[in-house]
Amino acid sequence: MHKFIRILFLLTSSTSLFAEQRIDWIKFDYAPVYMPDNSGLTGLGDQVYESLSSCLPQYQHKLHASMSISRLFKKLNHQEGVHCIAALGTFPGQIDNVLYSFPVFTIPGSIIVVRKEDVKKFSADGIQTSFAKLYENENIQGAAVKDGTYGEAVEAILKNENSSFLYRSLPSPEGFYRMLLKNRFDYVLDYPIGFEYHSQKLSNEQQSKLAYLLLTENSDKANITAYALCTNSKQAQVVLEEVNQCLTYPKRQDKIVDAVIKYLPATLRGKYQQLNYSIIGKVQ
Repeated sequence: MHKFIRILFLLTSSTSLFAEQRIDWIKFDYAPVYMPDNSGLTGLGDQVYESLSSCLPQYQHKLHASMSISRLFKKLNHQEGVHCIAALGTFPGQIDNVLYSFPVFTIPGSIIVVRKEDVKKFSADGIQTSFAKLYENENIQGAAVKDGTYGEAVEAILKNENSSFLYRSLPSPEGFYRMLLKNRFDYVLDYPIGFEYHSQKLSNEQQSKLAYLLLTENSDKANITAYALCTNSKQAQVVLEEVNQCLTYPKRQDKIVDAVIKYLPATLRGKYQQLNYSIIGKVQ
């Protein structure tokens, strides 16, 4: 009997030790940050995950299938084990009860995608427009990914109730664009990296009918910074300190920066290559 109890104790102890040494990595379904499962493609966040998991061989790494952003947030608040996401565009304080790493990468901030024929309706200069004014205009309907992160200024506006604004939980950005071209609504919130990637899946004729406008609210904070996020626990604090150390390694920085500029419009690559090298692994 005593021998059985001792064996049971050893088994439960080893199971507990394994759990303490494992990181459960989670991701959401949004290309080109995280590519669809089994696609064989590597997105920005996928590259960060690969870099961090290879940098932390002392842990077991379990990568979970893509999930909705709302479910991802619930996982980050999980009380058992260590749950992390390698890269999520956000800002400190936006998400409660999670731990933030050093900056992982930065990309151009949110934009609106519109029908090219409507550009003048939105913008006098054809370059930028005010999201606050659009959001308040009951005659202009917008759409966005439910629980998406669009930057501090835009998020503050979205907190105001607007029953005509359309949200979708399981995004298909190219599907959004097709709906836009069919006049289902007037504009879509997105990012230059999303527009660059998803519009290429449309026909040449469809691509020629779309344009994007910058948002004046993003003038002061024009970029979205991504961080690694982990559950708020002592175990995760140790993991995150090691993640921060990984982010200071030059070779890992090279891979992350290469992944970022790969999905940017060509006109922005030089600027964001320099910008990313200046912020990765740095305390803001």
